[in-house]
Amino acid sequence: MRHFFVVSGQADDVADAVGRLANYLAGTYGNPVTETHRLGEGDHSLTLLVAGSRKELMPVVCVDDSSGSWLVGVGALLSKQHCADLSGGALADLCRAQRPQDHPVIDQLDAAFCIAAGAVQTGHYRVVTDRIGTQHVFAGAIGQCSVLATSSLALAQVSQPGWNETAVGEFLATGSNYGTRTLFCGIDKLPAASVVSIGPTGIQRQDKYWSIAECDEGSDAPAVEQMASAIKDTIVTATDTLGHPVISLTGGLDSRIIFAAALEAGVSFDVFTTGSTQNADVVIAREIAATHGITHHHLPPAIRTGADVLQRSLLLSDGGQDVIEYARTLQFHEQLCGKFDFSINGSGGEFCKGYWWELLWPRVGARQPLNIAKIVDRRFLVHDWYAALPGTDNRENIKAALIETIRQENRDLQDRPNTMQLDNVYLTLRMQRWQGRIASATGQIWPTVSPFMFRRPMEIAFATVPKERLRNRMSRRLNEYLSPALARMRIDAGGPALPLRLQTAHLFWPSLLAATRKNFGKAGRRLSGGAHDMPQSPQSQPAESCAGLAGFSQVADWRTLKLYDAAALAAFTAPYLAGERPLDKPFGRLLTLEMTARHAGI
Repeated sequence: MRHFFVVSGQADDVADAVGRLANYLAGTYGNPVTETHRLGEGDHSLTLLVAGSRKELMPVVCVDDSSGSWLVGVGALLSKQHCADLSGGALADLCRAQRPQDHPVIDQLDAAFCIAAGAVQTGHYRVVTDRIGTQHVFAGAIGQCSVLATSSLALAQVSQPGWNETAVGEFLATGSNYGTRTLFCGIDKLPAASVVSIGPTGIQRQDKYWSIAECDEGSDAPAVEQMASAIKDTIVTATDTLGHPVISLTGGLDSRIIFAAALEAGVSFDVFTTGSTQNADVVIAREIAATHGITHHHLPPAIRTGADVLQRSLLLSDGGQDVIEYARTLQFHEQLCGKFDFSINGSGGEFCKGYWWELLWPRVGARQPLNIAKIVDRRFLVHDWYAALPGTDNRENIKAALIETIRQENRDLQDRPNTMQLDNVYLTLRMQRWQGRIASATGQIWPTVSPFMFRRPMEIAFATVPKERLRNRMSRRLNEYLSPALARMRIDAGGPALPLRLQTAHLFWPSLLAATRKNFGKAGRRLSGGAHDMPQSPQSQPAESCAGLAGFSQVADWRTLKLYDAAALAAFTAPYLAGERPLDKPFGRLLTLEMTARHAGI
């Protein structure tokens, strides 16, 4: 656990709110490490409350007496020394700047982070969020106080808001929330790449300091060479700051790029892969590691989920991620964090691939507005399983909210190529809220780093001409550039990681066969009417393996019963609770909402 809270308002109100938050932390986490910093009095009172499950996980706090400024922050690369370097005059300037989004101190920040900084005795401060919004941070209120928090769940438990019904339906339908929405009324996620000014009455101003529009569209620069150099630099920076990493290695293209870049950078590292012994990722990763003399750690899939694991999953993911699904991830990282200093993964590798661009065919790269309704239907509201629960069948409301969110995120990109517009949808919705929720959760266990999501690799990818990113071209060329021998080794799709050329075509026949089988399978499911089957997790687990379900067997006692038709909910959940259906995503989302309601007391 790792959280900070900034509470501002009138002194007595602030003291009461901080006391309630401290009681919540003690009651939830037992005996966490906490610090309290009181930085104002009277009507301009402000208090920082920081907490961690152990001292090395504590948020960074710097109070500079000479300039009268303070800073609190979290982030994988945000060290005490880094924050000390930021504090003082530069930080005081940021707090006073008329255009804070242009302040040079922001250029010193990269990867996933959030910092809040202000001047002592004013009650006002500014928050800087990372460029993707990976590190989740929320604004809300406790009584008359404005509160900035890294946990919406903690805020909800103390402030007792109502459900945001649109967000509840959105979570059931997609497994995430988007835009600034959370499950709770009056608690909002701060936007990405922003400097947000906050005072005792709440948010006063928001300024964007970065946008995908800044990337030089269609750059003719040698992107592969630049990208390889940028990724190596991020890995060196991370290892210099954090120590010895373990890299997530699979049978795919992205993690192989990270592996090859780490080899080229000359850093020391191990690798790990999750899955069964026969899993293609495990088999291929083991071959790659053995060939290059790197120690490989195989983590078998976690198949049992007790009540304690589910509760840790809920608290880490803040009620914003399927607790059964994330329970697997947290167990893997809990096994690794005692052996290594941090982990590296290939998240964001999609930026090199023109992800979702098939939805633009045959007008890929055209300067025309997106068909937003099509994007929502094909990439967000793919399944309609929740229609079986009367009371949650508000698909049109959810769709309208998603369309408006995308419209707002893309409002300054209407004259840009549709590829950039769709990249921005993927970046600001999928990566910010879904991947960001997982990263924010795992960052509370130990530091995690995603080199593709640092500023320079990200901007290089988005500036590359569309034809160089289509059909994994850039990813394959990166693999070949970094290590031709490694690129010749097979990937999980069956062929090599090399680009497809006349002289390499003979190596691709296994992937051609795999793609043919996959397409026939899709066609068969459509013909059999299976297009809207229940979304199954790749590792959906049998109900009897989840000991944590014991307290949820009586649906009539669920706190969330009021959100649904009671009879429909009982009928829908009965096969899961009886062990007749694997614990898939629909049930995981229902369980997550119920656990959230019980924990928050709403």
